[in-house]
Amino acid sequence: MRQTAELQAGEPLCLASIVEAAETRVIEVLALMTAIEAGELLADAPSAPDARRRHAAGISVLAVMTRELCALRSELGAGLPGV
Repeated sequence: MRQTAELQAGEPLCLASIVEAAETRVIEVLALMTAIEAGELLADAPSAPDARRRHAAGISVLAVMTRELCALRSELGAGLPGV
């Protein structure tokens, strides 16, 4: 599933490779989160009040995580010249 080289056991650690692998993983997680939003998988809130509150909290967490991962992706991409 990875589109770029993964870090392999026994390979020498290279900062550029680490950043590239991290950015790839962030992109994959963002794709999953986008699929959840696009598929409206959280569109229907439960009717019970406690379940409705947990549902709303889950949507809020998803939004915050998406925002933070987008920022992290930008930072990883801009963090090293030539990466």
